[in-house]
Amino acid sequence: MKAKFLLSGMILAAIVSACAPTYRPPIVPMAPSYKELPRASTGTWVVASPTESWPQAPWWEIFGDPRLNDLEIKVSSANQNIVGARAQLKEALEEVNVDWDSFFPTLPAAAMVQRSYASQNFTAVQSVYYDNFELYGRPSWIINPFTAYDTYQAAKASAQASAAAYQNTIITMQETLAIDYFNLESTDMQIAVMNESTGDYSQALTLTVNRHRGGVASDADIVQAKAQLEAAEAQASALAIARAQYEHAIAVLVGESPSSFSLSSGAIAGAPPPIPVSVPSALLQRRPDIAEAERQMAVANENIGLARAAYFPSLSLTAQGGNKNVSYIDLFTLPSEFWSLGVTATGNLFEFGVRRAEIRQAHAAYDVAVAAYRQTTLSAFQSVEDALSSLSFLAQEESQQDAATQDAEKSVDLETAMYKGGTVDYLNVIQVQTIMLQDKLSSVLDLGNRMQQAVTLIAALGGGWDASRLQFPQIKKTVKRKKLK
Repeated sequence: MKAKFLLSGMILAAIVSACAPTYRPPIVPMAPSYKELPRASTGTWVVASPTESWPQAPWWEIFGDPRLNDLEIKVSSANQNIVGARAQLKEALEEVNVDWDSFFPTLPAAAMVQRSYASQNFTAVQSVYYDNFELYGRPSWIINPFTAYDTYQAAKASAQASAAAYQNTIITMQETLAIDYFNLESTDMQIAVMNESTGDYSQALTLTVNRHRGGVASDADIVQAKAQLEAAEAQASALAIARAQYEHAIAVLVGESPSSFSLSSGAIAGAPPPIPVSVPSALLQRRPDIAEAERQMAVANENIGLARAAYFPSLSLTAQGGNKNVSYIDLFTLPSEFWSLGVTATGNLFEFGVRRAEIRQAHAAYDVAVAAYRQTTLSAFQSVEDALSSLSFLAQEESQQDAATQDAEKSVDLETAMYKGGTVDYLNVIQVQTIMLQDKLSSVLDLGNRMQQAVTLIAALGGGWDASRLQFPQIKKTVKRKKLK
């Protein structure tokens, strides 16, 4: 008898384990190193050692900007997208608890005291009043052994996907804040350049007016000088609009109203710091969006098992027991006891191909998840390569632009001196001044773009996150005792 029971248990375990296919993440082709690393002659990044986990959180501290540090702390705690993602993670974790608790039976219990009156026309006893005392419990256990485990595993993988999505939201909001912040400081620097230029243009207009009074400059010179000043003032106003919009965006990111939030003018302190870059294979463990896509594949794999398990019946184990008597004095005596036990198996005898279609559907959904995982991984590699190449070429462009700006400044000095000497028209001065202004603005833009690409590279490398944070060895303790950060 024991052998038969053991054999039945082994068969049942084999059937259960055979429901979901063995899960193995697909292989994604990758190069041993990033293509753009050979251009790393600008000092913007260095090759990280295989054991180096970088960038470390809080990654924004490498920029050495206390104001950015304060804003990043606020966005991590007050940003509403992050708050919503944290709530979704809690919801997913509790779903795991629900599926885990469904493994166990329920035990409803009740007690009843009843006094009744019977019609004298339909009773043979003298008294038409009688009492009823009852105390009973009805435990039940409805479980499909072929789907319960896969359901739990799918919920667990889904919770891990939610955890990765939560971390990805954090990194995305931190990245967005840093980019907007450096855009704001870059705009402040451009405004400073425009203010300096409008001051120079105003002095040039005064000089031209004085020369006109002396009969040296023409009316056309005055009109040209005035038009140049007005154009610069209009450009400064456009920059002020962009500056205000960046400030409003930062306010929303840190969970504050734009009406009550303000940042004083600032400037980018210097070039981006060196950023260690590891081998591409490390990216699979450091990008939360890749981890989320991988966990979604695991969910799809478990759903195949659930579709297969629909062929097998579900079991319902029920029991009832208690005490019942017309007198509470004899309620707990042996004759007052009652009980019953039952087992029910339910399933479909005919389903006309529905189950086979659902299995094929589950396989197709898994293929969709695999394609999404591979696309996410390839896009992650692309984002790193894009940031590396952008940082390299922007560093070269900024160096070239600085040289062009210095030459433009010399050209303005020479043309201005020749204009004062009466050897060239004022149009020549305007042309070289316009070139110098654009070169200065381009230099500022190049620096701002380098800061943005540095932030993008850090986020593309994972922002200090690691896939080991997805492990939930004790889900229930994780939910009830560990505070989500």
